[in-house]
Amino acid sequence: MNIRNKLVLYFLPAVLVPAAIITITVFTSSRSIILDQMRELVQKNLHSSRLAIQQRLLFAGELTSLIYAHPAIRDVLSSNPSAHSADNLVNLIYLDHALDSYIRSIYFSINSISINTRLYLRNRSELLNDSISSRVMDHVLVENEYWYKEAGERTMIYTVNLNDDKVIAARKLYDLRNIDLPVYAALLTIEISAKYFNELLNTYKSFPGSRVYILNEHGAVILGSDPVCSQDYPLLQREEIKSGAAITKTPDGEAAIIAAEAMPDTGWTIMSITYLSAINLPERVFTLIVIGILTVSVIVSLAMAILLSNAISRPIVALVQSMRTVGEHNNFNISIAYTGSDEFSYLISQYKNMITQIRDLIGKLYISEMNKHQAELDAKNAQIQALQAQINPHFLYNTLDSINLYAIKYNVPAICEMIESMANFFRYTLSGGSAIITLQEEITHTRNYLKLQSMRMGSDLKYDIAVSGELQNVRIVKLVMQPLVENSIIHGFKNKKRPLEINITTRRNNDDVVIVIKDNGIGADTAAMNRLLGDPSDSGNSNYFAVSNVHKRVQNTFGTKYGLCFFSEPGAGTSVHITIPMSSQGESNKYD
Repeated sequence: MNIRNKLVLYFLPAVLVPAAIITITVFTSSRSIILDQMRELVQKNLHSSRLAIQQRLLFAGELTSLIYAHPAIRDVLSSNPSAHSADNLVNLIYLDHALDSYIRSIYFSINSISINTRLYLRNRSELLNDSISSRVMDHVLVENEYWYKEAGERTMIYTVNLNDDKVIAARKLYDLRNIDLPVYAALLTIEISAKYFNELLNTYKSFPGSRVYILNEHGAVILGSDPVCSQDYPLLQREEIKSGAAITKTPDGEAAIIAAEAMPDTGWTIMSITYLSAINLPERVFTLIVIGILTVSVIVSLAMAILLSNAISRPIVALVQSMRTVGEHNNFNISIAYTGSDEFSYLISQYKNMITQIRDLIGKLYISEMNKHQAELDAKNAQIQALQAQINPHFLYNTLDSINLYAIKYNVPAICEMIESMANFFRYTLSGGSAIITLQEEITHTRNYLKLQSMRMGSDLKYDIAVSGELQNVRIVKLVMQPLVENSIIHGFKNKKRPLEINITTRRNNDDVVIVIKDNGIGADTAAMNRLLGDPSDSGNSNYFAVSNVHKRVQNTFGTKYGLCFFSEPGAGTSVHITIPMSSQGESNKYD
């Protein structure tokens, strides 16, 4: 990620995080205030609806008291049964007239309410023989009603007949001839249409989406501003919300305001359910405003961040591009245009001076390296000339061939074999050509050397060479194995009382090849030898110069991860592992 994008990413959180925290805090507080106001409004409207419903119920209860106070009704209830049908007919007419007079007066005052009154007489069958009144009935008709059974000793009863959609206010009437021992004589009921109460509840809804219900003492809905919705059932059954107002959630996770109040003298509970999804218009408007403000803040902050990052990153990008040009293309002719007078101007000026000094130093170093290289070439040429002066390969080969002919002439095959191995050995060692050869060629040279040493030492030296066929064409540095075998023979025979055995094996290790030269000599200080490989100056022992030379040549050719490593156990011999890359197989030109 470039510095420009980093500056943008760092700047945005620095501005947006505080803004987001403030916005969210204000939004949360405001939302809480709005919800509290909505909850208070719902609770206030529910309280008003409860008072309105209860006022109508009390009106019905007072109406039963007024009817009970009518003289005709008291007289009939206090009279003794008569065997004369004329008297009974007169009493029945009195009762019906009294009930009808009150209904008429109520009708003229409240003509929008459908009201019926009924009087259920106990043990007055003589009055009921003539069916001339629809308002005076036998008490037997109400004795099996559930609400009557549950009324117990209560004098005033409020209930709803769901079958007829009627709200019923019932009062028990007594024969008061004996004040000390009144006798239950009749049940007076006022029946009001439930539709009237439902419409009344509908007018007191807090919001169009609100629903107001009245539940009886069993928790069943008996009245409501709307038909009961299946979504409302779980909320209506919550025992913890039977008074006051609270914000809760449905099983589906939808938030709702529930308010409830108990209705005295009835055992009923009035409840209001308002779903926020249906009424939270102020909250949604406020949410949109907050989102708009936050969006504008993000856009403005992003624009400012981009402008600031461009102003800071432009000179840095120019410096990076210049450095890339210098590093990848070795082009020191740079030009950075910057007109500012700030810290970047000073940095660019110093960078230009540094590049100029580096260019001058590289020129001087190049000349020095050329001189050094020429000196090394001269030294190598002098060394080669010295070697050529010491040994003339053609003279040596001709001499060895002559000796070989004499060995054949006089039938001495051992000398013939030895001369042939020696000639091959010197021809390989003294010949020129590539410094990188195949592993098979290096093994052949090492085998010639071991053959010569075996002829010289006899049974005191045994060797075995096992090379995997797939590794024979792996490329290796010339003259690596023979110096290590020679080192094993020189140091392994010290204080050695049994024959020396040398085993040469190869194996593949992932993408590398490991050549193992192991002897059964007296062992060696492998820690010192490995330390010498890491830092040749750590030891001045000239005995290990050839080993260090081999290690350095392998690393110079293949890399520092390759080379030699020694392992030894006291009295059990020494082994050296030569690690070279498997990828060098068939790539002779790469190292030539």
